[in-house]
Order: sequence, then C-alpha cells, then structure tokens
Amino acid sequence: MTPMLGIMASSINGSKAITGSFESIATVTGTGASPSQTLTFSSIPGTYKSLQIRGTYKDTVAGSTNLYIQFNGDTASNYVWHNINGDGSSASATGGTAYTYGMINYAGRGSTPTNTVGVSITDIIDYASTTKFKTSKIFSGVDINTAGGGLALTSVLWRSTSAITSITLSMGGNYFSDASTFALYGIKG
Repeated sequence: MTPMLGIMASSINGSKAITGSFESIATVTGTGASPSQTLTFSSIPGTYKSLQIRGTYKDTVAGSTNLYIQFNGDTASNYVWHNINGDGSSASATGGTAYTYGMINYAGRGSTPTNTVGVSITDIIDYASTTKFKTSKIFSGVDINTAGGGLALTSVLWRSTSAITSITLSMGGNYFSDASTFALYGIKG
C-alpha cells in the first residue's frame, strides 16, 4: 500500500499543489542570563489569518519549569487554560481560570541531561479579530530520559477582543538558556 500512496502523492500538480502558506515574521533567542527572562514578539502585523510559534526551549536552573504566554502585555486575570498530559506511565488533565498567563507544559530543565530541550508548536487562531476572544492550541513535550518528561496538549483562551500585536514568553522568572529559540510565522487565509 505504501508504494501506491507515494505514486498518488507524486501526481499532485498545478492547482492541487500545496504552496507555502507560512511566512516567517520573527525569531527570538535566549541568552542564558539577564535580560532574557522574557522573550517578546512585537509589532505583529494583522495581515494573516492565524499565527504559529515553533519553539525549542530550556531554562537555566534545575527543577521542573513550564512555559508561559501573554498577549499584548496583558498581565490581568484574563487567561483560561486546559491541558491533557502524559509521561509514559500515567495521564492527567488540569486547567485554570482567571490566570495572568496561559500555560504551556514541559520545558527543558537546567539540570541533567544537559542536551535536552522542550519543544512546542502553538497555533493562535484569528489573532487579528476584534470581535471575539482569542484561542490557542499548543502541542508540547520534553524527554529528559530517566529524569522525567512527557507530552501535553493545551488550549489557552485569552478573554479579550483586542487584536494580538505582541506575544511575550517567559519561564516563571527563570532565564531562557541560549538553547532557546522561538520562530513566529504568519499563516495566510
């Protein structure tokens, strides 16, 4: 069956071909020290249908850390999040309302092993709308061998009708290591 799928896929051409619908907007990188406690995408143009952030990240201290997201510098209790996560032996679901940030699970830790980072893909739907609240879906995970790790599927609701023009990422007061990089993409309609 696999050869048949390859033949079928190779016959795609013309109006059926998938064209680049992602455009790179900006990239931010941690430094491992101050001032990279937060990383911010600013002056985001409102010309796309949705946004996507692809990230690899790690903090600079030992211990479990999550990644946090805020929009337009909003630090009020306007965020709701829910996530389902698993670590290979158990699964759980958590959530929160009236938070001052959206939470993204599973960041790489500053402890051993040193070469592991968390990864995530965040989709922000209809970010430029001024008539509805903004919803994000995030897939994230980290594998730190015998020290733990896991995968999470998270939703974040920002209760604001403002168009998103900036996005700030943080790690709960810890610094982003120089292994941390986030790329912001605009997705065409």
